[in-house]
Amino acid sequence: MADSKLLAQWKITENWLREAESRLIVTSELDNANLTKFEDYLSHNELELALYELVEAARESPQSHRFWDAMCQAAGSMSLDELRNAFAAEWASLRSV
Repeated sequence: MADSKLLAQWKITENWLREAESRLIVTSELDNANLTKFEDYLSHNELELALYELVEAARESPQSHRFWDAMCQAAGSMSLDELRNAFAAEWASLRSV
């Protein structure tokens, strides 16, 4: 069983993923399929897989800087630095517009 510090970190990550999901612009049935998988992965505490489902859904249409900020925070909380940097670049490009 995970210790309390790890459980708290997982909750922080889940909250960032939920924030990103709430900001996601859904435009197709494919997005809905990704969101179904996202929920399934979250329910099994597969946070990185859940993140990738949001990335897939986000490819279907332009997303807001708030979406990318939440994705950046989620990736950072999982120490996925390469992804965090990519999401940060998306976020920065949208903030400058």
